[in-house]
Amino acid sequence: MHVELKSPMKVSSGNTGRLQLATPGTPDTIAIPNTSAGERPKYAALVINNGSLVAHVAFGGAAVSADAAIDMAIVAECTPCIFDVSGFTHVSGVCTGGSVSLLITPLENS
Repeated sequence: MHVELKSPMKVSSGNTGRLQLATPGTPDTIAIPNTSAGERPKYAALVINNGSLVAHVAFGGAAVSADAAIDMAIVAECTPCIFDVSGFTHVSGVCTGGSVSLLITPLENS
């Protein structure tokens, strides 16, 4: 899901979701937060792994469930990753050990 940003983007003010992955191998899912205007983000969202372990993420509808064997890895304490979330409403994450917290924030046109 490569994203090419065509205009300056900014982080949506105050709309960050936290996906706390406390049980290794057990995925959890949350809705992707709306923009400050109350709209679904059309283009991208940030995912930051502020844990010390690798997490895997998948985007989809309410039933999406991340799988560590096949879904994208988010490296521990990485720089923000930008994803095209057009058409997706939820993000799911799973870790393979320990506890990981993923932060997801919608981006908006500036």
